[in-house]
Order: sequence, then C-alpha cells, then structure tokens
Amino acid sequence: MPFSIWLLVLVGALGIPAVTCAALYRGALVVGRSGPDARRIAVLAGVAWAAWTALIWALAAAGLFHLPPTQPQPWIPVAVVLGVVIVVAASRRPAARAILADPGALRLLAWPQVLRVVGVVFLIAMAMGRIPAAFALPAGIGDIVTGLAAPFAIRSGRVLWLNIVGLLDLVVALALGLLTGVGQGQILAVSPSSELVSTLPLVLIPLAAVPLAIGLHLVSMTRMGALARESRRRHVVAA
Repeated sequence: MPFSIWLLVLVGALGIPAVTCAALYRGALVVGRSGPDARRIAVLAGVAWAAWTALIWALAAAGLFHLPPTQPQPWIPVAVVLGVVIVVAASRRPAARAILADPGALRLLAWPQVLRVVGVVFLIAMAMGRIPAAFALPAGIGDIVTGLAAPFAIRSGRVLWLNIVGLLDLVVALALGLLTGVGQGQILAVSPSSELVSTLPLVLIPLAAVPLAIGLHLVSMTRMGALARESRRRHVVAA
C-alpha cells in the first residue's frame, strides 16, 4: 500500500490511544492526583494499548486475520470483542473510576474521537479500486462525520449524541466489513471484496483503533447513565 495509506492508518491506530492517554492524564490532575501519579496512569494505559497494538500487528503480519476464500474467519470479530472487553475492564480499575467520577472526564474522553477523520483512508482505498464502495462509503463517511462533529459536541455538551452516532457508525462499519469480505462470510457479493481490510496496514483500524473507540463510547455512556441516576436520586431525597 502507498505510504499515505500507512501514514493515515498509523495516525488513527496510534493517535487515538495517545489522545486517550492525554485525556486520562488531564482527568487525573482534575480529580486531585499528583503530577507523577497522573503521568503513571497515562503511561500505564499507553503501554498496555501499545502492547495490544503490537500483538495485533504481529498476528496480522502472520496472516491470522486474512480472510480465507473458502473458510469462515472468526478471529477478526473475536479480536474486536476482546479489545472492547479490555477497555471496559480497565475502566473499572480504581484509578480510572476516580477519574470517571468527575463529570468533566466524559468530555475529555470524547476528544480521541476527533481522530476518526482518518476514516478518509477507506475512501482513498476505494478510489484506488482496492475495497468496495458498499463498505468504504458508510465506514469512511461515518468516521469523518463523527470526527468533525466531536469538537462541536464536546463544546455544546452533546456528548451523548456523539456517543450514539459514533457507536452506530462503528457497528455498521464492522458489519459491512464482514459482509463484504470473502469466503463463507461474504453475504454481499461485491467486487472488489473487503479482503484488503483484513491485512496490514488497514487491519489496524478495525482491530487496534476501533475497539478503543467503541470502549470509550460504552464507558462514557455507562457513566452518563450513572450520573443521571445519581441526579434523580438526589432530587427524590431533596423532595
């Protein structure tokens, strides 16, 4: 693939975790953690996700995620689910829970979604005739819209809508990626197929960047629900 494709993919696969770590650092300072403690939290989170990304890269280089022509391929959805579980589980750690206790953390954790604009890489690959429009258009445009809308949603306090739209975009993109692949999983007969998305470098988007983005959406929405319940409970007590 051209250098421009690699560059865009790496901006998303490495940039989204980097901005997430910066958000955790800032959030830790806001809730009263010391500078060294806040740096430790951010560095640990960064190292953990870097290890996940390196594992995905190594497995992809070995061909584990490549869509075979005649057999079902379970490893891509397995990796996505496992990545999301890791993010959600990490959010339950005491340090993360303390950061998420501050309502302002929800806006901080929305900033990584800005880098979803790298979804333009799918449109470029489509223009090159390498992946189908049935996948590239919804996935690419959905990511770009989410990334462009993120700053406005954060500043206007509409993070919930950003989470809903952003999560829906990712679910649709993953589903279309599988449906337009090759082999027994290909339900939509298109040419070319989405086989290229199962190889380096594009596979880093669904398996390194997307699980983190989904996890951030889920953690944010869960915390918003908890804050709403706490607010209703206070109103009931006050009444």
